[in-house]
Amino acid sequence: MGDIRTETLTYTAGGVTMKGHLAFDADQAGPRPVVLVVHEWWGRNEYACGRAEQLAALGYAGFAVDLYGDATVAENPDQAGALMTALIGDMSVTRERFNAALAAVADHDTVDANHAGAIGFCFGGGVVVHMARAGAPLAAVASFHGSLGLAVTEGPDAIDCRVAAYNGEKDVLV
Repeated sequence: MGDIRTETLTYTAGGVTMKGHLAFDADQAGPRPVVLVVHEWWGRNEYACGRAEQLAALGYAGFAVDLYGDATVAENPDQAGALMTALIGDMSVTRERFNAALAAVADHDTVDANHAGAIGFCFGGGVVVHMARAGAPLAAVASFHGSLGLAVTEGPDAIDCRVAAYNGEKDVLV
């Protein structure tokens, strides 16, 4: 593993300030592809940040997205459900916040914004497929136990993005 560094990138959408977690290998010269990591219903927690750091160790810039604002992490399932439900209730807000994250990380000197992908877990897994369907400039997305119902959206008839969805057959929530 190289010299993995992290930075907090602050960005806004709709008057809400969000804090993404960028990870990159400082030993690697020049821009590299970026993979956005979209969190579960809990928010941009240590798990999402750790995944961004793992991606950095593989040669990508990993960016753990903050969709709730102020790097909020829910303290219990009721709070997590309320935070997630607010964004599911207005997917235009979710799209705006995802696109703001993509624009913020695209400006970083370690990032090749022309080569972007996204992964997401549960709520975030649904969000990344939704963003692919909505025509976001992503080359590939991977959803892990994702809420795939979020992918139903108005969008182009065809997308130029590879989509993979990984769901366990015994996952009672999906």
